[in-house]
Amino acid sequence: MVPNEAAPSYTVPRTHTTVVLDGLVGPVGLAALPDGTLLVAEEGTGENDESAGVTFLTPEGQSGRLIAGLPSSRDAGDLAGVHLVSVAPDGKTIHVGSFGQGYLWEQVVEVPFRPPAQPLSPDQLGQTMLPLNNVRLVNPFDMTYAADGRPIVSDGSGNGVATLNPDGTTRFIHRFDMLANPQRPSDPIEAVPTGIERVDDEYYVTLFGGCPYPAHSGQLVAIDEHRNQRTV
Repeated sequence: MVPNEAAPSYTVPRTHTTVVLDGLVGPVGLAALPDGTLLVAEEGTGENDESAGVTFLTPEGQSGRLIAGLPSSRDAGDLAGVHLVSVAPDGKTIHVGSFGQGYLWEQVVEVPFRPPAQPLSPDQLGQTMLPLNNVRLVNPFDMTYAADGRPIVSDGSGNGVATLNPDGTTRFIHRFDMLANPQRPSDPIEAVPTGIERVDDEYYVTLFGGCPYPAHSGQLVAIDEHRNQRTV
């Protein structure tokens, strides 16, 4: 830049936003079926009711509840309902995660997707990643899949990453240590794993960092199924 020359200006490009679906109740998670049908995980009202669930939106614009009647509450003031929905590699098995349930709900749908006459209720759903003694999912936040198709789940409250045993129960393949607190080094914070994605033989995980959520405390790390961890 030449001295005394004005700094170049930058114009933010104009964008266009289209609402494709409204009336949702605490939407968080999002997944897509092979035919383009979107699935939206809804936390619900947080009023200790059964307002959480999963809503579908087809490419033709038809929408409605696929799954209804799931519990919605609050944890330390935050919504605690259904925030995770995922489609397995087979393109037809749906996994749904909710705070405090201790497992994942599982449902196989038709592809191309055919909306149900009535929303599915919890007792119509299968269950997977069941508790094994005291080993259980607490807050399944996000998930990906191993090369062999096994669910790989980040647990924000369990501070770890879990997978499926052959008998349908849960085991943790990794637990995260406390993170350094950049503002108070003597007071470390919990890791709180959130997003997860498989890259080759590793799993990239975002560590949100726990209360009091100091700035610049988050990390992106890579782990494997042998408890190795490196910072990306």
